[in-house]
Amino acid sequence: MALQASLKFYIELATFHNIDLFNKGYYNIHLILKPPSRLQCHIDIKQLHCGLATVKNDQRDRQFACPSIAINQQGNESEYGAISKTFHIEYQKEKVELHDAFQFSMELLLPNDKPIEWIQTASFPLQLSLYYCEKDGKPTIWSDLTSVMSYTLKLQLSSSSQLHYARPVIFDYLHLSAVEIVAHSMLVRICQPTIITKVIKYGIFTKRSTLVSVNEDCNKQPLNLHHIFFPCKTSNPISKRDFDKAFHIYKIWHDHLIKCKNQITCWMQDLQDVLLSNQQQILTTALYNDDEKQPQGLTDEEIEQLQLSSIENIAEQLTDSIKILNDKLFQIWNSLLEIIVSNPILQAILLEKHHKQRVSRLLETLFTSKSHRDLLGCYHATKDDSKTRILRYIYSSNFLKTLPKLPIHCRENDGEFDNIPVLFEDISTDSEKMNGNGNQLNNFNSINGHANHVNETKSVVDDYKRNSSVSSSQLDQSVNVNQGSSQPLIRKAIYNSMQPRPSTVDIRLSPEERAMISVLDKFGRTDGTSLSPTTASQRVISEVANSSQEEFDLHPENQSISTSAASTPTMKLSISDQGHRNDSTSSKPHTLSNTSMDDVALIFDDSMEVFDSNEKLLHITEPRLGRKFMKTKEGLKELLQSCENFSSVNKFESAPFFAFDRNSSLSGDTHLIVCVHGLEGHKTDLRNFRTFLECALPDHHLVFLMSSANEDNTFEDMEIMAENLIAEILSFIKREYIEPTRISFIGHSLGTLLIRSALRHSQMTQYLDKLHTFVSLSGPHLGTLYHSSAIVNTGLWFMQRWKKSMSLLQLSLSDHSDLRQTFLYQLNKSTGLTHFKNILLVSSEQDRYVSYHSARIEHCKMSVKDNSDQGIVYSEMVQNLLEPLKSSDANLIRYNVFHNCESSLNSFIGRAAHIAMLDSELFTERFLFGYALPYFR
Repeated sequence: MALQASLKFYIELATFHNIDLFNKGYYNIHLILKPPSRLQCHIDIKQLHCGLATVKNDQRDRQFACPSIAINQQGNESEYGAISKTFHIEYQKEKVELHDAFQFSMELLLPNDKPIEWIQTASFPLQLSLYYCEKDGKPTIWSDLTSVMSYTLKLQLSSSSQLHYARPVIFDYLHLSAVEIVAHSMLVRICQPTIITKVIKYGIFTKRSTLVSVNEDCNKQPLNLHHIFFPCKTSNPISKRDFDKAFHIYKIWHDHLIKCKNQITCWMQDLQDVLLSNQQQILTTALYNDDEKQPQGLTDEEIEQLQLSSIENIAEQLTDSIKILNDKLFQIWNSLLEIIVSNPILQAILLEKHHKQRVSRLLETLFTSKSHRDLLGCYHATKDDSKTRILRYIYSSNFLKTLPKLPIHCRENDGEFDNIPVLFEDISTDSEKMNGNGNQLNNFNSINGHANHVNETKSVVDDYKRNSSVSSSQLDQSVNVNQGSSQPLIRKAIYNSMQPRPSTVDIRLSPEERAMISVLDKFGRTDGTSLSPTTASQRVISEVANSSQEEFDLHPENQSISTSAASTPTMKLSISDQGHRNDSTSSKPHTLSNTSMDDVALIFDDSMEVFDSNEKLLHITEPRLGRKFMKTKEGLKELLQSCENFSSVNKFESAPFFAFDRNSSLSGDTHLIVCVHGLEGHKTDLRNFRTFLECALPDHHLVFLMSSANEDNTFEDMEIMAENLIAEILSFIKREYIEPTRISFIGHSLGTLLIRSALRHSQMTQYLDKLHTFVSLSGPHLGTLYHSSAIVNTGLWFMQRWKKSMSLLQLSLSDHSDLRQTFLYQLNKSTGLTHFKNILLVSSEQDRYVSYHSARIEHCKMSVKDNSDQGIVYSEMVQNLLEPLKSSDANLIRYNVFHNCESSLNSFIGRAAHIAMLDSELFTERFLFGYALPYFR
């Protein structure tokens, strides 16, 4: 007979962020939690009290049109789910504090075959939908809104049947907004089945309908597992085989429940460090009440006596032992609910945990290598072959399929095996850097911010402490009074703890913020070292809460390896020595507070802890998939001859999305970033780059100009379009009253040539010394010569004839009879690129619209063999572009992107890869967080 498991899910819709929604009006969010496929269950939804103490009544009435609601399931045909408050969006960058909390109680019939393994590996779909009111006026009921966007998240419980996680979910390009979700879950009991199923047949060839309901009378009955332990035996005597089988079933579930209780107990003990005094008392009561009655299971003597008892007595004894654990878990869950509801400190820590795991995961498909600067422009056939072998291995093996997923996984935000892009970086450097210290990437990483910041001055620390007028105890009181308003302060302190703060920058902080920073300085900055974000947040929250313990951890699953795993000689445990005691006799399990976050590769779960050859701690959700991932990764390393996997070299720290309010934390320097679209483009084409840069650098004063001067005339002369761009930039600076200290450009396709052409004009001379970073996304710097696609060549010829396009003539070097008098040849003779400190050339071999060699500014196979005038002119253009860069101090980095696009006509003609540079959030996020973000600091 199958067992029934009771799972509790706490899901909170914390904060809604309007990044750049096209439509103003009323929105709400729907949640529907579903069981794993093909399993029968019953779900009961309860709305938890989650007050809005931080919002005044008049503000709440003006912003929220409808209250939140929980709709319970009424048969399989009825709609059910949780609905947030209906809120109003008026302006860009608006943040709405929702804090709508719901409890989903799931009664689930477990399969007869390996129920423990199933419950450890099952994922629970959570449908998250954004609704919008298309009618005019204020809606009166939630049904007035219609769905405009829907994602399905996958909630993955740990091996101890628990989940404690928080993350933002970012909606797509057309509905650019995000919602922060906090989720907690655990197994609270196992019992006899109380779910009633009725199968209704409509005919021989029609589908069957299953009606699922819960027998209320069975729920009120005491726990009875007689038919679970003895499914085919109801009378005495029983054989030793029957007893051993019953005891085996009991032992499996007893050990699993004990594991659940121990893990949640460890997590709650560490959680006390971040709680207020009244919340600590609640946890203390739950953890240490009746401590002497903790369930220990049956002793050997009791087992021997049971064998001589009747079958009813044996079933009763085993059932009572399970019941004690059920009651304890249920009590812990109820106590947990009292302190996790709308807890801003806990939410900030869990969001930071998600950010670390997400960045660690995306780095697994990024690779980097170095090449000599003197070899710029040369055709490297061997390098292309090595990348081809790596790609063939990645897409043909199980590397992407076994890549660990996040505990709350979103396909659209995080990617899966069939849509994750692969990126290669090629750094052009001098011979001194190539041969220095053995590690090719050390110098580059330290220059561009990948290494940890260690050059902190004590004068800055002392200045923060002298100006701190609020004690940590007073701050604790302020948090107690108003938890909602303290959350930005907490997030800002956590983020600032890992950022460099030179003494030349005037950082405007409130007294409360200075007090929070002084706590961080007390722990980590007096000795001149920089704390990792997790360590810093652990310590600052511990101090703010007036905790007596030094260690802090919210990851009880990450304990020392199990007994069976410990016997394996290849598995080891690394403990950081950053101020923590390594006491082998301590009864407290090893947690992430003992492990350096700089050495963590992937931190997803406690089911498997192994080390790869680089000694990177790896936690995999499924042990079976974990072993496969490690095996495929070892096979990949054998192919990495001229490059390295970026997960083993990148040490860059970034802030979690929406870590704190940008408007209250901007630095004094103004960084103007001009985004220029390509042929037949629009000013919103590069809004993904703007979104991710603003989210990743919330403390930087970034001002974006989304160019629209040439939206309607991209077929005109490029010289005219460059003049339009210059006029737009100068007008924008004057209109916005800004004095940029740095100017960067991001261009796509034709837009890259317009940027370079604009820099030649005298009106831009005053800004040349402020040029910082140039990002070229599939830019045809060498025109369309030696194009490999006959289809695209035919299309461009037809488009030029039809549109009478001057820009297409200029791209093909057909605008003058003398090739050396063409626009593109003259443009490549200019030295505008040398004024940039960083030049990032992004290209894709899948892009047939812009040739791979043209976007990288290098020779191709055909150009090397071409001895005609065209080949000579092409070589001169390459030399004119690259020779000034060889002698300059600019960082020149090339990127090769392989978009995991689905098969289609657009993919065949190369358009999909060309457009993916703009609309692929997976590419943009990986490119920025893996490579480009330091160049915008």
